[in-house]
Amino acid sequence: MQAPPATKGSPQVLSLLIPAVGGQGGGVLSEWIVDAALLDGFPTHGTSIPGVAQRTGSTTYYVELYTERGGEEPAFSLYPVPGALDVLVAPEFMEVGRMIELGFVSPARTTVICSTHRLLSIHEKIATGRAIYPQEGLQRAASAAAHRLIAFDALALARQHGTEANAVLLGALAGSGAVPISEAAFRKAIEAKGVAVKSNLAGFDLGLALARSPSAAGSAPAPAAASAAAGDRGQRGAARDPDQAGVPG
Repeated sequence: MQAPPATKGSPQVLSLLIPAVGGQGGGVLSEWIVDAALLDGFPTHGTSIPGVAQRTGSTTYYVELYTERGGEEPAFSLYPVPGALDVLVAPEFMEVGRMIELGFVSPARTTVICSTHRLLSIHEKIATGRAIYPQEGLQRAASAAAHRLIAFDALALARQHGTEANAVLLGALAGSGAVPISEAAFRKAIEAKGVAVKSNLAGFDLGLALARSPSAAGSAPAPAAASAAAGDRGQRGAARDPDQAGVPG
């Protein structure tokens, strides 16, 4: 059963889901978000379902934030509800497709912030012939399913500037206005975490500027992503430290 659309004008629980691929810093990203929300005084709760390495198990992080400060805290949920998701932050493009297939993304409600690069699935690697999922299909699905779409190659941008994709995506979340957390609180959360602070703040600034640019306004189609071969190289690179993405190599 799907939940009704969120009502505006009254306190509500905002829900945010991060479907991560192992090694891309989804855990650090979720911690930054929770810490920033708490620093801003919002009652917030985060849970995670760890997977197994890269592409062999689902790794998801779920955050709920109550938009009223100082009031009685609501009962938070441990898992997202299909159709009731406010924000999806996906560090890899196929994860957007997975969440659409599971019914979490709603055109009436969900802001999707994602990187358009690919890390090939096991099936795409071992199948006979060319089994890579068409990038155009993911683009069409994301554009049709999301209420608002901010999609760009966060991995390529991060590598170009010597930072990490999860920091860039955090900046895009801050710049999107999809959550009521202040820019200052996000910065403080990065500093308090103490992980590659300088480079992660630089990545945050990149995502912030991109999300605030006119081209990111409204529901925009995703730009072309990096090639599948480049995505495969990214997968091998991401494996260097699955628990500490956010630290430049």
